[in-house]
Amino acid sequence: GTGLHSSEPSLVESWVRSSVPYLPMPSFTVAGLPSSSDWLNVAVIVSDETGGRTIATFDGSAWKRVKDGATCS
Repeated sequence: GTGLHSSEPSLVESWVRSSVPYLPMPSFTVAGLPSSSDWLNVAVIVSDETGGRTIATFDGSAWKRVKDGATCS
């Protein structure tokens, strides 16, 4: 078979590897983080988060840091 746990990549995996050399992420300051449900589960870079630049996701009510689940502030 093909897929993630196979020695042979699936068609989608092959396409991603050949067509998408990197995945750009949008970057925001804490004050500029969007609050629309359109951003549900989207990962972004927060450039001025407490403790430094980090990745966060929107859970529908708040932006949470990926590294520890804390709300961005």
